[in-house]
Amino acid sequence: MRTRLLRGLAASMLAFAVILPSTARPAQAADGVAGNLLSVVGALGRLIAGHGSSGDVETLIAVAIGAVTESRNEVLVYIDAVQAAEVKAAALSASNEFTDFEEIVDDELGLELWARDVGRAATLGKERMAIVDRPAAEQIAQALHQLYQLARVGAEYAGLDNYFLNLTREYVAVLRDMVTKLEPDCRWINTQSMPGGYQRTYRCVAANGVDVVLKDEQYLYGNYYIGPVDTAATKIEAGQDSAWIVAKEYLPIVEQELRELEEEQGT
Repeated sequence: MRTRLLRGLAASMLAFAVILPSTARPAQAADGVAGNLLSVVGALGRLIAGHGSSGDVETLIAVAIGAVTESRNEVLVYIDAVQAAEVKAAALSASNEFTDFEEIVDDELGLELWARDVGRAATLGKERMAIVDRPAAEQIAQALHQLYQLARVGAEYAGLDNYFLNLTREYVAVLRDMVTKLEPDCRWINTQSMPGGYQRTYRCVAANGVDVVLKDEQYLYGNYYIGPVDTAATKIEAGQDSAWIVAKEYLPIVEQELRELEEEQGT
């Protein structure tokens, strides 16, 4: 089994833990979809980083099982898009099986087969996400965050170095797709010319088509009487409870991990 670059990866995971309170987990979303997904990808990421270290892996496993179970109960079970049904079923199955990870991890062959099964489900979900509409893609993305991290945990603990690298490359690619495809749709609407200026509204709609944020701006005779609108913050607010914000925050961490893996393997 390879010697992991634990120091660099652990630093990345620590950075992830630091950024969560201020940017990725607004108070309104702390207990919602994004909050749950951030918890589960973080817990599974720390479990990957902790493999082969001197830390308490049993505790990391217990924390990861708790996060996966909570995400299953609070996120996965509510996925209801027809196009996401197959991916949902795979994620639910993988989540249920992961609750026995302490036993699975001692079965080398069983762990390898499990990791490859979950990885195949993640790959199929990735392809499905690319061809469905945005609301369905949002739900598939919620399942994919969990599937890819679970598959990577399995590959790491089974010693499947090449498979782990390929899964990490895939996860980076799918995170980039999420950042692009699931970005809230934002634009100015209802622009009204007025003596000395204008009034308009900035509208952002999350990928689920349900979460909408409206911000008004009024500019007259050189002064803002309403606003100005912070367009970047409005976009974040609209997407604060989506798979998009999770991908946006987690992508730099997995990209760093991939760079370390490729340097380690000389690829």
